Amino acid sequence: MKKITMTRKELEEFAVRNWDFQKTSLRRMSTLFLAQLLQMKLQNDRRVHLMAREVQCLENDNRVHRFFNQGDGPAGRLQEWIVFKTHNGTKYYLTMASLDEGDGSINRRVHDACDFDFPFLQAAA
Repeated sequence: MKKITMTRKELEEFAVRNWDFQKTSLRRMSTLFLAQLLQMKLQNDRRVHLMAREVQCLENDNRVHRFFNQGDGPAGRLQEWIVFKTHNGTKYYLTMASLDEGDGSINRRVHDACDFDFPFLQAAA
């Protein structure tokens, strides 16, 4: 895949143009999470709209949300998670993850997202 470079501001502008995110929500999404959404969009992954819509659902709901495979394997098999952390009653969206990638990889991305965008979340851990 061809690599592209975008600033945080460009990622936010892309998200505003493509999904119904409010500006307050974008400030609580890691740069990594926004880049993952962009990558899904560039790969024509139709699940990108489900992910974007799910963030809006998570804003009003405290249950764990997850996406299920729809036709690409065993029915009902867990595929992706939106990993977020709550701090002072506010959700911060860190990364997307799948079960088959392993905890170490997911934990590194969560740590990187916190370090880069939300250092106060590291202290609250």
